[in-house]
Amino acid sequence: MPAATGKLDRTRRDLDTRRLRDLLRSEVLSGTFRDGQLPSEASLMIEYRCSRATVRAALDLLRGAGLIERMQGTGTFVVAER
Repeated sequence: MPAATGKLDRTRRDLDTRRLRDLLRSEVLSGTFRDGQLPSEASLMIEYRCSRATVRAALDLLRGAGLIERMQGTGTFVVAER
C-alpha cells in the first residue's frame, strides 16, 4: 500500500505542477506582469494554494520554455514577448 500512495502523491504533484505552469504561462503571455516581474515564490504559494516544490517546478518548466528568467536574490522576470 505505501508504494501506491507514493505514486499517487507524485502523480498529484505532477498534475499540480502542470496546472500551475499553464496558469502562469497564460498570465505571462497575456501581459499580466506589466513590470515584468513575477510575484515571489511565497506569494505564488499563497495565491495558488500549492507547495514551494510545486511553485519551483512550475517556474523551472517556464524557464525551460524560455518564458521567464530567474535570478537568485533578485526575482523571476518575464523574457518572452507577448
